[in-house]
Amino acid sequence: MRLQELDAKRQQPVVLKVLRQEYPPPEAIARFKLEYDLTRRFQAPGIISAYDLKKYQNSLMLVLEDFGGQPLRGLLNQSPLPLQSFLQLAMQVTAALEEIHQQQIIHKDINPANILFNPTTQQTKIIDFGIATLLLRENPPLDNLQQPERLPFPQSRIMIGDGHW
Repeated sequence: MRLQELDAKRQQPVVLKVLRQEYPPPEAIARFKLEYDLTRRFQAPGIISAYDLKKYQNSLMLVLEDFGGQPLRGLLNQSPLPLQSFLQLAMQVTAALEEIHQQQIIHKDINPANILFNPTTQQTKIIDFGIATLLLRENPPLDNLQQPERLPFPQSRIMIGDGHW
């Protein structure tokens, strides 16, 4: 659940994100903490800022930046974007995804509900790192898949496509 508030310390509007359950299970709390930890890594214009993680009743509350954005999903349902606006939005989202991936994070839920757009400022931000994953050094990069000697199976058994040519 998201609520809008005025943050007394910052004197600016913020979004308060809380878990829906009155008594969330430990897994949900751990996931929420991870979302905060991943989100606060960024100081990039295309990614929402996480200001704080606070106790709230029997749960936790994320304090997030409120830049006046609306979910892209709702805006697209109202009317199609002009080509110029679409291209600007696409460039902003691409730059934000580059920043996310440079931090070794995979968002896993990029969709119009998790992209906020402020029509007045034309600013776009990615939100909701709730199911994101931080890649560890133990996960090898997948940049050498084209080298046959690194494949775990004989190259002669590789078939690309469905075989119906």
